[in-house]
Amino acid sequence: MIFESEHLWNENAYWRLRATIDHAYAKGQYVAIHQGNIVADAADAATLQQTLLAQGRNPEEALVVRAGRDRFLDFLDTLPPEERLNQLAYRKLRATIDQTYPKGQFVAIHSGQVVADAPSLAELFRRLGELGISPKESLMAQAGNETPEYGMILMQGRGQ
Repeated sequence: MIFESEHLWNENAYWRLRATIDHAYAKGQYVAIHQGNIVADAADAATLQQTLLAQGRNPEEALVVRAGRDRFLDFLDTLPPEERLNQLAYRKLRATIDQTYPKGQFVAIHSGQVVADAPSLAELFRRLGELGISPKESLMAQAGNETPEYGMILMQGRGQ
């Protein structure tokens, strides 16, 4: 299991190393960041995983990126259409959400639009229920959150 602090460490390292990765590695090359450092690279994900295991590293604790690629667009390719729509909407609406809602306010995006907001997730879930919208079909975001724009914001519906 990867803990939040480990995730943030690798995430911060990615932003620090991004230009180096995009310049030093061939476009599309898989690069692993573990404990804040680039530790391996490979032409495909399976080989990178084997390399990490051979190094005695847990692949689930590494952040894997692809050189010269937009991580957000790679992430979108893995999502069902409704989730993809909500992620794209969040990316487009993020600045407006941050300007419109108080910092820390939770918003729900459903079918590409902000449909509800509340000061807590519990209250947001209640409001979505009143609207007949399942939280599992919505993207939850928090105004003013510094989370990078390409990942899962707070939660998505699969498996929840």
